[in-house]
Amino acid sequence: MLIKHAKKIIMDCALPTDTLIVRLLDPTHIAVAHCGQREKELVNPLSFDEVYAMSSDDFWEYLQDSYKKIPENHKWEPDYYCYTKNKICMYNDKYVKKVIISTSKHCNNLCKMCMVSSNTYLNTETDKKLYFSILEKLKGHGIFEIGLTHNGEPFLYKKEAFDYMESLKAKIDCTQICITSNTSLLNSDDIQRLKRIKDIQGIDMFFMASCSAITAETYKQVHGTPYFETVKNNILELNKNNILSCISFVIQRENIHELEFLKDYWYSQGVTVPLYARILVGFDGAEIAKMPEYQRFLQVREKLGPEIFK
Repeated sequence: MLIKHAKKIIMDCALPTDTLIVRLLDPTHIAVAHCGQREKELVNPLSFDEVYAMSSDDFWEYLQDSYKKIPENHKWEPDYYCYTKNKICMYNDKYVKKVIISTSKHCNNLCKMCMVSSNTYLNTETDKKLYFSILEKLKGHGIFEIGLTHNGEPFLYKKEAFDYMESLKAKIDCTQICITSNTSLLNSDDIQRLKRIKDIQGIDMFFMASCSAITAETYKQVHGTPYFETVKNNILELNKNNILSCISFVIQRENIHELEFLKDYWYSQGVTVPLYARILVGFDGAEIAKMPEYQRFLQVREKLGPEIFK
């Protein structure tokens, strides 16, 4: 695998420097980045037809070549999800160990804060074909982690997603699967399938459940759908089966009144995974950061420590 020139890490970022993200460049091309939020950083365009024609080995070489072309540093600019405290992001000398496929932007939720709503969608058949074609080409390279998505809902194509995960071989294809999901499309049978993938196939799982509310009323305001009870029950079952890794809670005006109860709500139900509560720079983060509720939260977070709030 490729190693870049040694550089000192000076970034405080959500993504490690050994991660590649495959994204849409336009409705007919993909491209590659380290940071999923910086559209200007996308490099090495490849047409969909070129993707389909590539072998698994050819596509892996394409990813390695793309990694060489990612800028080694760039000036920090406020961006949608970006909350690095430094003014320059710089990439370290590391192996490429994680690949996230972020071409699919379809979702069954209508979250008001979600960046997916501002992106161009491919039609469903093109979207599905491209998405799973790329995922298939990642097999056989011993990647540490395959990320099923960086935006969009991976279980919108539930049959295909499970077929793919169940076809993976531990260590040969990957060590770990990373899933970010609103969980509303899952059921008990699905969760047992995830457990078998983890326990029997021996593939580790990092599962982030997206739920920015602790009441049905707030959930509908934030996520635009009436799925709260389904989501809550699935989170509890994922937790019971040792699949749940963390819960994502995007802080905004509609849910900030629930923030101080977030930890107690989930802990009272036996869910003690880290709570990934944060504001979004490109949404209304600047305004939220000034609100007294958020300032109180920062004080609580400092006292409780990183094992609870990430």
